Amino acid sequence: MQDALLTRVRRLLLARPGDFPDFDSVAHILHTSCRSLRRRLTAMGISYQQVLDEVRKGLALQYIVTIHLPLYEISCLLGFSDPSNFLRAYHKWTGRLTSDYRAEP
Repeated sequence: MQDALLTRVRRLLLARPGDFPDFDSVAHILHTSCRSLRRRLTAMGISYQQVLDEVRKGLALQYIVTIHLPLYEISCLLGFSDPSNFLRAYHKWTGRLTSDYRAEP
């Protein structure tokens, strides 16, 4: 049942890339209180921010490899207000630079 909750949260995030709902909105959409959602995620050892980061990371890897948009456009698609914030997050997630992935065959 807990995996189902995590899947639903991920699907909500993936349904609106770049315009990710905040935690309160996710709780409302799932018809639960913020407190209950936080408690259930904590019981799984994860936070909403970690789920959001995982979704953003997956989308970032997909966008960088498959669509050759400028990085500032990719950062917008991922909901970052500034490309430098995206680049920092990307480096934190992967330990690599975005140019490393684009250079791979």
